[in-house]
Amino acid sequence: MRDFKIPTTADSVFPAVVLDSAGYKQQFMARVATEKINDTQFERTFTHRAQELPNKEDLLPDLGGYLSQYKNDIEDFLEEDLVANPNRSSFLSSKLRTHVEVIKEAQRLHFDIIGAVLKKYKYAMLFDLAIFENKGDPCISVGEMHFLARIKLKLLYYCAYDACSQERFRMAEEQARRYSTDDLAILVHGGGNIVGYKESDDHRFSIFEIFKGFKIFVFPQSVFINNFKSSHFEICKKKYCCNENVTFVMRDHQSYRYAQQYFSGTTKYILTPDMAFQIGSMPRFLSPVFDIMWIRRTDTETPGYKAIPSAPPGIRMHVSDWWKWTTPGAPNSMERAHYVCTNGFFYLQRGRVIITDRLHGHILATLMNIPHVLIDNKQHKLSAYHLSWTAGLENTYITDDPDTALDLAGKIQGCSSTQTSFLAYW
Repeated sequence: MRDFKIPTTADSVFPAVVLDSAGYKQQFMARVATEKINDTQFERTFTHRAQELPNKEDLLPDLGGYLSQYKNDIEDFLEEDLVANPNRSSFLSSKLRTHVEVIKEAQRLHFDIIGAVLKKYKYAMLFDLAIFENKGDPCISVGEMHFLARIKLKLLYYCAYDACSQERFRMAEEQARRYSTDDLAILVHGGGNIVGYKESDDHRFSIFEIFKGFKIFVFPQSVFINNFKSSHFEICKKKYCCNENVTFVMRDHQSYRYAQQYFSGTTKYILTPDMAFQIGSMPRFLSPVFDIMWIRRTDTETPGYKAIPSAPPGIRMHVSDWWKWTTPGAPNSMERAHYVCTNGFFYLQRGRVIITDRLHGHILATLMNIPHVLIDNKQHKLSAYHLSWTAGLENTYITDDPDTALDLAGKIQGCSSTQTSFLAYW
């Protein structure tokens, strides 16, 4: 999958999205101008407003209704410097009950925290764009690109993870050295692979070394420690602790605590939600095929349950992992990331209710407002995120037991052993 070198005069950080025909653009813009779209999140996701920075007022919470009891505290919170005080970042998020409120607050935090850190820079290079079939990571990449477009930070270069070879790093470094360290920031894709995935750590170590002297920012990441006694963990403690030019954005409170405990030094750490929330609210575009769609991972992050409980009679349930839900090919890595992410939304919509042990099953279901149940793993990756940012969602539950997950899914959609599946009427 080839990468792109983008001229500094580029008007967009979405170079791979082909809307270059003037005639097509005019028709598209004319059609959009006639549509009545009331949801600003939807409008920014799909139309000509997709690359606009939203008005801050659009992202502020409604302090009436159930939030009125916290009104004074929230008003004080909205004035806080969350770059200086990361532990306070989730004060409002965990109280919010609807998916639109959660999305708006996630985006506000991105702009107020990451945007504040990056505001001095004119240009950026982005490494490790995700294009593989784990649908969550490409959705993170799509969210990162939306964010960069909205804050008007122009990309000089980007490459997908597998394409970011040492040769590509040297090419990028040669280009980077033409720019001032005050103008150019080096950005690294987010995710959930600190410590637990040696190849990803080694990749970041290379970036830190090659782009020494530049400010390096790692988009929201989780710390995944499956062996506290490994030699690799000891290497990570040395490499991540003490680089004054590196800023990590941590993705949940547990990861932030790990960073403070194991990586404390001159490296900077801040805290925000996952970047996929920059995609915004996604309305369903398919009718569900299954009553319950169960995403079950089988890799090192699996919760480890051996058996899936049987669905009640008359309830149609499907169990699989979205790695095997293949995505059509694309001519370049940027377009590929968008295709795989969209295919993730396609996959989830097959269920009326979702059970998931994948974090981005939770995040994408939240963006689409699909009721769902989370199954936590041994490292508490899902519960750490949920308790940090989405604990107040009214249509979301969490457990560490598959039988309980199935019971909760039934309660969400009103299933019972005597109910006939809606598919019987098709």
